Order: sequence, then structure tokens, then C-alpha cells
Amino acid sequence: MKFPATITLKKFSEGGRRGPIYSGYRPTVRIHGVSHYVGAVIWFMHHERIEPGNRAKVEVEILFPDGLPKFLMFDITEGDKVIGWGVKNIS
Repeated sequence: MKFPATITLKKFSEGGRRGPIYSGYRPTVRIHGVSHYVGAVIWFMHHERIEPGNRAKVEVEILFPDGLPKFLMFDITEGDKVIGWGVKNIS
């Protein structure tokens, strides 16, 4: 399942990453309204990388989309740490 989304990364001072993420980044995401985490790939549309504290339009690919709601809000996580969040863009 691929869809356009807008993501925001937390600043390091807010508990986010120290460094940027690059196209092809593979975090786990927690879909709001669903009790489990799923693997994802984040592809950038107009950027080479995204620095902590910035927002960008991306394409998100959910690797195991079974049972997910149509409207998606999600947290971007590394282990137990939430480093950002996103929302599926509605066209």
C-alpha cells in the first residue's frame, strides 16, 4: 500500500533524531486507531533528505497493510522512541 503523506520530524531537543533521514528510510510506524506497529518505507518526492524539525511531502509504503483504516495518521518510531508523525494526504 503506497500513498502520499506529509511527515514532520521532531527536533532533537524535543526527543527526535540527531541526524536527517534519507529517501528509502525504513522505520516502523504506529497507525492511529490500530494497536500494532507495521514496517514502512518512506520515499521522498522533492528532497534528498529531511532534517529533524522539518516537514515534507513524501510517499509512504506500508509493508503489511492488512486491516488498516483508509484515513491514516501515524507516528514514525525508532524502537520505543517517536521521532515524528505523519498524515495521509487526501487528493
